[in-house]
Amino acid sequence: MNILTLVYIISISLQVSGALLLMLSSLSTKRVNVIKKFISKNTITKEGPKIFYDEDEFKETFRTSYLNIFSFGFIAFGYLIGVFGEIDCCNRWGIILGIILFTAIFMSLSYLIVNAIIKRSKKVNTELSVEELEKNNIEPNDDFATNEDIDKIFTDD
Repeated sequence: MNILTLVYIISISLQVSGALLLMLSSLSTKRVNVIKKFISKNTITKEGPKIFYDEDEFKETFRTSYLNIFSFGFIAFGYLIGVFGEIDCCNRWGIILGIILFTAIFMSLSYLIVNAIIKRSKKVNTELSVEELEKNNIEPNDDFATNEDIDKIFTDD
């Protein structure tokens, strides 16, 4: 093995390592992690035992997490299989067209798969509850007293 091959191996290894580290450290589809991401960008309001939030935006937070996993997986896998590719025998315009075509296919499949996951996943479609937030030590953005709570404050027992 010559020095150029070693440099190539190290280069691809660094790129794959970077993609995987980023994926492992910042991407998660665990419900509690998605809730924390969601609450940092959106408002969850608690009024007594009820929670109010934008359910569509909550699902969108899950969608983004799943798509990020696909994207980093594509990056890492693409670098790895790039070792086997050559372009010196073909028309470069054909290669560009092929790249555009495969990119559209991979992106479309990713969206179809993620949308199917979002639609069918119990973890995504279960409504947030006060108990779940308390169990995971997550505070709602706003906490309002109910009329009953206010009445209790002003009534003499």
